[in-house]
Amino acid sequence: MIEDTIFINYDPFAMESQVLVSQDGKTSGTVYCRSELEDLAEFAVRSAHSLGIPHIIVRAPATFYEELSRITQLRESSIFGMNEITMENVR
Repeated sequence: MIEDTIFINYDPFAMESQVLVSQDGKTSGTVYCRSELEDLAEFAVRSAHSLGIPHIIVRAPATFYEELSRITQLRESSIFGMNEITMENVR
């Protein structure tokens, strides 16, 4: 069981996508972030590092997930100089 995870419910047709934070097996917070891939990637990187949660699960179509994953890796390496975040897509 994954206890500490950030979940992104990406909605390419909405202005905002839902982001949930799960810590110790419980949802500890829900926020909404702009659905622009660059904004979601930035938010994911900063949240993952500030909360110490390197695992992100994304619910999105494959093409959007691949692009979000690529942008997230680029953002993380440019901001923090490393790549510790792992991402996976669920549908």
